[in-house]
Amino acid sequence: MGKITPRFLLIILIYGLFIHAVNPLFSNISYGPEKPVLKDKNSENFFFVGFYLNAAPTITAPGDKTVNNNSGQCYASNVEFGEPSISGTTNSPEISVNGNNINPATYEFPVGNTTITWTITNEEGTDSDTQIITVIDNENPTVIAPGNVTKNTDNNECTASNVSLGTPNTNDNCGIKNTTNDAPSVFPIGETTVTWTVIDNSDNTATATQTVTVVDNQNPTISAPANLSVNTDNNECTASNVRLGTPNTNDNCGIKNTANDAPSVFP
Repeated sequence: MGKITPRFLLIILIYGLFIHAVNPLFSNISYGPEKPVLKDKNSENFFFVGFYLNAAPTITAPGDKTVNNNSGQCYASNVEFGEPSISGTTNSPEISVNGNNINPATYEFPVGNTTITWTITNEEGTDSDTQIITVIDNENPTVIAPGNVTKNTDNNECTASNVSLGTPNTNDNCGIKNTTNDAPSVFPIGETTVTWTVIDNSDNTATATQTVTVVDNQNPTISAPANLSVNTDNNECTASNVRLGTPNTNDNCGIKNTANDAPSVFP
């Protein structure tokens, strides 16, 4: 149904004033066979007002759109919006974001939701509708772990603490939220694999690994049993089955074995 617009009201006013001005003239004149006779000025006046309706435009925005970000960027450009449904005019609509008109071919939509407003106007009025453009960051971050680390055991310990792992190299098109690793506070002897995990601002993830090798460079300690003096075996010039005693040994990572070069028979 059409709208009553300012233009329509102006037309009604002008038309009404015209009718009002000429109506007394025509209403006070009568025509006969001889000559016109003016009627009394108090004769009935006639005033007519007509209605003229012209349709204002309407617009229905295209459906909401979801797109991926441009490669290596935290935005999407050249987004295909679709076509709006327009009636009441052949004028082209305006497209705006936050009240500012945009060029659809060059506007950079940031990751997340952006509401755009479609507006159509003709001489009878204006109509508008909205559409949501959602940009998804589908790119994983990158991470390069620090170099492998070799560390000696702590003094009198079979572990290494306070190991400096270094700093990983990370990068992402939309920024890094956090970077973590699963390194223990104390590393055991041998090799330990440390996994670095990086999370970007869109919760995409990437991982890289680093090896920490702990070396035991501490020698064990040993105290030999006390010296012995034994007699020869009966009718022999040697001594066998000599009990040497037990040495005192110690090591930060434990003793694998203890051996000696004693002969089975002592001369």
